[in-house]
Amino acid sequence: MEEVGNEYLNEITQRSLLQVVQRDADGMAQTFQMHDLVRDIAVSKCASGNFSLLLDNSRDTMHSREARRISVQKANSIEGTLNGREKIRSSILFHREVSSSWVESASGNFRLLRVLSLRFAKIKKLPNVVTTLFNLRYLDLSFTNLKVVPKALCKLTKLHMLNLLGIDVVELSLQIKESTKL
Repeated sequence: MEEVGNEYLNEITQRSLLQVVQRDADGMAQTFQMHDLVRDIAVSKCASGNFSLLLDNSRDTMHSREARRISVQKANSIEGTLNGREKIRSSILFHREVSSSWVESASGNFRLLRVLSLRFAKIKKLPNVVTTLFNLRYLDLSFTNLKVVPKALCKLTKLHMLNLLGIDVVELSLQIKESTKL
């Protein structure tokens, strides 16, 4: 899957939809940047086709009820917009200054969530509601302030990927090994 993803990134870069900002020692693209105009077009197309929903204070795109993917750019004034979104399958958080209580209330609305990215969120404890998301396949907790990964994470039998990059985990349950798909 990683090779396929790299091929897609190379193709998008060759078509000038993304620009390579930084490369690693082997010459592989490491960091990308999207031009503002291309981003605005992509956001507009995603909203009009109900592909994804951008939750941002300055956007009108947050009113679509049919989108199955959410990208949270700003989390401070959108709390009411998350109600009634049971069909959401993917949620990616880009806002760093978010509390555990916000994550708890937001994730509670997404009963069928398959992808949850909390990368860079300043949470110290994983909200309990995350362990009840039975369809969750990808959980990104990288670069958060977590010290303990709860044992209840073993309840997520469909979890394929758990990203703990860049966190100082003090305690990780041995039961996590029993997750057959992880």
